[in-house]
Amino acid sequence: MAIILPPVPPGQDVSSFAWKDWFTKIQAIFNGIADGVFPWTSIDFTGSTITDILSRSINDTTGTLIVSRGGTSLNTLTTNALYVGNGTSAPVALSLGRDGELLQGVSGSAPAWNAPVSPVGNDLYLFYNSGGF
Repeated sequence: MAIILPPVPPGQDVSSFAWKDWFTKIQAIFNGIADGVFPWTSIDFTGSTITDILSRSINDTTGTLIVSRGGTSLNTLTTNALYVGNGTSAPVALSLGRDGELLQGVSGSAPAWNAPVSPVGNDLYLFYNSGGF
């Protein structure tokens, strides 16, 4: 259950009655939370118990931070590796390229190592994304 906040009064000066009324309603909601009116059923305790909150350390950085919590889900990273991810699971290290290869984007897939196009004479080639940057 979520607490629905009243809408902010649009186009009103903050000293107007509409804003004073809004602040009064917000204050009542927060006072209700402070007084214990806030329903405990609206808190998601998945993976926790109310008793372990007191023993948690804000400096506890042990373990692996999963992707859905902003981490990589990895304990270590491979030296000199480049990683690609899909947004939901641990990133994967690309295989190392060979001398002289360039990393090339592949539409809908992970980048791949490829040999560069050989220049003709003293020409310099500029590679760009024709779909825009």
